[in-house]
Amino acid sequence: SAKGPSPAGNKTPFKKPTSKSGDSGPAPKKLFDDIEEGDTVHVTSGKYASSAVYVVYSVGSHSCKLKLSDGNVSGNVKKSSLIAVGKGLATESSSGDESDEPPFSVTALVIGASQDPTKEAFREAEQANVEFRKRHARSRNCPGELPDTLTDVVAVQRFLEHESENGVEVAVKRFVGRCDTNSLTRKAFLNKLNRLLNDDPGDPSLYILYYAGHGTESTDATLHCSPGAFCMQPIDEGFVSIDDLVNAWHGPDIGLRRGKRFLVVADSCHSGALVEALRAVHEERVRCRQPNLNMAVQSACGADESAYGGTFTNAFLHFQEHSGDFDWHDYDQKQKQHPDYFSTWGGKSLETSAGFKMRLFRRTVRS
Repeated sequence: SAKGPSPAGNKTPFKKPTSKSGDSGPAPKKLFDDIEEGDTVHVTSGKYASSAVYVVYSVGSHSCKLKLSDGNVSGNVKKSSLIAVGKGLATESSSGDESDEPPFSVTALVIGASQDPTKEAFREAEQANVEFRKRHARSRNCPGELPDTLTDVVAVQRFLEHESENGVEVAVKRFVGRCDTNSLTRKAFLNKLNRLLNDDPGDPSLYILYYAGHGTESTDATLHCSPGAFCMQPIDEGFVSIDDLVNAWHGPDIGLRRGKRFLVVADSCHSGALVEALRAVHEERVRCRQPNLNMAVQSACGADESAYGGTFTNAFLHFQEHSGDFDWHDYDQKQKQHPDYFSTWGGKSLETSAGFKMRLFRRTVRS
């Protein structure tokens, strides 16, 4: 829940004049030509053209048949009109004998920022084996201390590690930055993210980044700052934006991520702006016939809202295990937050035959 008002107010540390970047993104890439049954695709032209995600039902020489959202099978669809989303990455349990399937592997970076360094926090970090440095360069331009990012990190860590009991291989890396140090700079954050995405020898199927800390509604291209960006310390040395997250995941060739997915969960003020930004990136990639990113963002609140401590993370974790009796009002009685999500593959959950399930959550009705 990082996020509610700090002693200086809400979690928007400052505002600066808007500036725009002229980056037009990578050039369009050709569709891969090895379409197989079970792959997921977009259709860019013809009767079935849509940003929806379809599963390939059967494959012919020049066309395919697709399984539609209503369960029916389409007519012939030209291969030239298809854009790959994933290579056989199912979101539902597969049929048949699954005993020989390799374990579904998850690696996660669970990170908190601007934690107030109380004695209780040190004790909690030690008990949970969370890195929470006692000595580091003194902070300057701190966006404001937060009382519960460490508690949120520990809760998410324990939830993910519990999934190991369901036959899912889960590796969790965690770090919490203190508000009185510069232990979580922009450079340090991106180094940790790049190690998460590129250095895991287990070849994970799903990568998760969970962030609890300050978010901003400001824009400043010189500081890599855009609405929803994560506030690092010191804030005058740069933020972590949606462009940073997309670029880190995309790497030199998004084709190398085929069959894998990247989920960002942001418990921070204005995090809904990240959802809006990823949706815009995805729509542009579809228009340019570029491969699907296989990426999703779950926000704690709307783009114009603050995220309050003790609200979203507790609710989100409860929702994972008790979606049938979940009531957002139990956690946000004043109805100040409206979580949202967007996944480029069109789904609202991640499900595998190995037993792992992560549901995404949206609250659309504003009071």
